[in-house]
Amino acid sequence: MKNELLKAIKTDSLIEIEDIYQINTGSKYIRNIEKLYVAKNQKHIEFDEENENLMLSILKFAKKNNFAVSVELFKDGDVQGFIKDISEDILIISTLTNDGEPDGEAIVKLEDVTSISCDHEDAVCLKILYSYLENKNISRKQ
Repeated sequence: MKNELLKAIKTDSLIEIEDIYQINTGSKYIRNIEKLYVAKNQKHIEFDEENENLMLSILKFAKKNNFAVSVELFKDGDVQGFIKDISEDILIISTLTNDGEPDGEAIVKLEDVTSISCDHEDAVCLKILYSYLENKNISRKQ
């Protein structure tokens, strides 16, 4: 089940935590997805977090792999950036503007998180903008 869940989710989708009601493993669909990965010679980062709390596992996975995330709070607002720290009840995100510029930190209670989007298309673009700005700043200093 480790990898099947993340491999089967579209990269441009948000996972609504309350919408996860069932996780299937070993299905014909998953076996076909695995065959397609082999046929396409695709490589994926292993999702190896062993945690009963799926949200914590995804957040730790994003932090470990330095993925940009978008965290929705109360379906009202969101915070985007890189995960700086995670505890059992608090999440600290180094926030980024839509232009990829660092914009301080956000400290949120995990219980207030309603959805997480990790390494989706917008987040990948955000990370590229951030890297571009960081490299540009390093070049100026040299």
